[in-house]
Amino acid sequence: PTLTIQPVTNSATSISWLVTNSFGGTWQLMQATNLTSPVVWLNVTNTPAETSNGTWFTVPVSTTSGTRLFRLWFQ
Repeated sequence: PTLTIQPVTNSATSISWLVTNSFGGTWQLMQATNLTSPVVWLNVTNTPAETSNGTWFTVPVSTTSGTRLFRLWFQ
């Protein structure tokens, strides 16, 4: 799935993704502070809110922690 990132306030951002039948299963949002090898990906601990019958997932993320990169990991 594609991540959608939208600013909410000066200190918060919303990260969302759409899960369809072709992308079924469990997805974990992960973050890293840089892409220097070896890249350390950590789980984002905020619980995603499910909307639209459980197909859209949204996670609020603080923007005060410096640069962060995000990915979805299929579990």
